Order: sequence, then structure tokens, then C-alpha cells
Amino acid sequence: MFPKIKDGVISSLNKSAEDKSFVREGWEQMMKENPNLFFCITKTCVKIKDRGMKEGFLRGSWLVWALYNSQEEADRMNEEWGL
Repeated sequence: MFPKIKDGVISSLNKSAEDKSFVREGWEQMMKENPNLFFCITKTCVKIKDRGMKEGFLRGSWLVWALYNSQEEADRMNEEWGL
């Protein structure tokens, strides 16, 4: 089951996503840690003809991955710290 995304993660990610290097590093992390997901996204994107649709698809894909990745990390830290 996917973790529930909490407000703090959303707020933090919204601030971080303004930095292009953060987004680029996120794609690199996804590619290294979850190559099947990365290649599925890129293969699907290639099939989309419209450039605007491609960009929207990629931004949305990254956002969902980043939210779940960040929430999982926050949950793990909270568990380690007993919060």
C-alpha cells in the first residue's frame, strides 16, 4: 500500500521543486533506485506526440514519484525518532 501523503511533505516538495537541480537529481535518483519505473515512464513518453502533453506527463510522473519518495523518507525518519 502507498503511504498517505501529508501536508508537510507537499509543502516541502513544492519549495524544493522550484530548484531545477532538485528535479534533475530526482530523475537521476529514480533512474538509479527504480530503473523499471524510470524506463516505463520514458518509454510511455516517447509514444506521446504532442510536446505539451509530453511535458505534462513527465512533470506529473515526477511529482507523484517525488511525493511518495519524500513521504516514505519522512515516515522512516519519524519511526526512527519515535515520532
